Formats: sequence, structure tokens, C-alpha cells
Amino acid sequence: MALLYGSLAYMAGILIGRAIFDWLGMRCPLPEWLWLAPFGLLPLVLFLQRRNEATMGAGMRWPTSAGFEPPRPSAAPGLLWALALCAAAGALRYAGHPFTPCWTPADLAYYNLPADRAFERSAPKMTLFGFVDSYPLVADVKQRLVIHVHALEIDGVQRAVAGKVRLSTGIRERYRYGQPVRVTGRLTTPPDFDSFSFREYLARKGIHSVLYGAVIEPM
Repeated sequence: MALLYGSLAYMAGILIGRAIFDWLGMRCPLPEWLWLAPFGLLPLVLFLQRRNEATMGAGMRWPTSAGFEPPRPSAAPGLLWALALCAAAGALRYAGHPFTPCWTPADLAYYNLPADRAFERSAPKMTLFGFVDSYPLVADVKQRLVIHVHALEIDGVQRAVAGKVRLSTGIRERYRYGQPVRVTGRLTTPPDFDSFSFREYLARKGIHSVLYGAVIEPM
């Protein structure tokens, strides 16, 4: 039962950590290893709890036949501390792996346009170099691809980057998994809708960019 409580506290900590991360306006994640620190204190909490139980000795007996009403059992202090540490670990876990990492010029998503410019014809287009990183998903007259990008072109100069981009294109040309390609289009941040966060949905798959108006050239 303690393991179940600890797991629930850990998941609650992730939600709390996300709320605090957004409320503070933090942009860059904390060190990834930091969430392990609270777990390192769990053995100490268990040791102190055992020591406290040993010093208290046997509990008092409350015979109901004599009219006594036994006190209601309360949560042990050690359990409460353990749950607090699990919640802290969950909060630090999210702070070390937020949905929106701290982008640098070496990341593809660093060059994203805002989501509200996705359908702006005047928005600047970006040329990306990479390979097809998923099996094409064909539906009606469209096919959806994920491209693993290793370079982009800015002002005629190629820069090394790392990241994945999702795009849709027609079915006239077919592409295969692992095929090198050059794609051009409007690189934007995935949008958030009223009842669904497309950005977070793709983030769980390691994708932080989408490409609109894509033109694909096999290499």
C-alpha cells in the first residue's frame, strides 16, 4: 500500500511541478539528475520511523468492554515525509523534462515561427535537410511524414541542427523510411487548441516543430 501511495504522490508532484514551472515563467529546465535527490533521502526517513517506533514501545490497549473508545489511527510521520519526498521528486522530474525545453541555436525548434503565423503566406520559409524518420501515414489525398532534420539553410548558409518536424503533403510522390530529403516550408510551433494541446501531444513524441506548405525534394 505504501508503494501505491508513493506512486500517487509522485504523479501528483508532476502536476504540481508543471503548475509551479508555468507560474514562475521558467524557460530552461533544471538539471536532469536533481529529481533523484529526494529518493536518496527515503532510507533516512525509514530509519527514523523505525527508530521512533522502537522508542515508543507497545501501544496502549483500549478494551471496549470497559467503555473505552480506541483512538482513530493516524498516518505515521515517516509515511507523510516519504510521500512529501515522492511529490518533490515528481515536481523536480517535470522541471528537468518540461514539455518546452530551453532551445539553443543547435535545436531545430529554436527557429520556429509562432503558431499563429502558420498560414501566413508572407511568413518566411525555411529549407531543411534530413531523412524520413517514420513510415508515411496515408489518408485520402494526404500523407503525413516525420522528418529527422540535421541541417537547415539560412541566407544561403547551412547550419547543423537537431530535431524532428512533422508535415503533410500530397500522395502523388511516395517516400520511404530513411530516404534523404530536402524540404522547404513555413517552420512553426505546433498550435494549442481550446480543448487539446497539439504542442504537448507532439512533444511526447519528441517533435517540437511542424512544417506548412511543404515542398519535398528527394536527395
